[in-house]
Amino acid sequence: MGANIPQGSFFGEDQFLQKIRTASLTPAGIVGIDLPQLQQWSQKVTAKDKKKYFKKEIAPYRPIFTAITDYLTILRDSITLKHMSTNDDGLLSYPLNTLHKYDLVQIQITNKFNVYPNLTSNKYMINVQFNSFTRKVKVKKAMQFKLGISQQ
Repeated sequence: MGANIPQGSFFGEDQFLQKIRTASLTPAGIVGIDLPQLQQWSQKVTAKDKKKYFKKEIAPYRPIFTAITDYLTILRDSITLKHMSTNDDGLLSYPLNTLHKYDLVQIQITNKFNVYPNLTSNKYMINVQFNSFTRKVKVKKAMQFKLGISQQ
């Protein structure tokens, strides 16, 4: 039993989506006056009917979404979080075992710090540097957080 999944950005027989796709590729993008059908559709069709339309359009892709969601759930469930701390310069270099494959890194930090992690990695190391949301600067102090890595 094979899946009937349209490839790439092919929208089959749906001329409405084909017109939107074509217009989106132009340098000006989608302009309402170029696509009166889109403008009319967005104003006249109810939110419920729009939702129904898009559910029908994405239905062939549902198995892919389900498979990816299930895989990510398995990866997330395989992670054990460890308490970690950056050094005084706000950096953490976490060594990896090259005999294993790593698919997902999970970091948990409290919102009160108002920072986000910047990760870089290779097959030997994961480097974590926290940056400030409020300023475009790297945090230059020790930070406490939890780190988990999926290992296969």
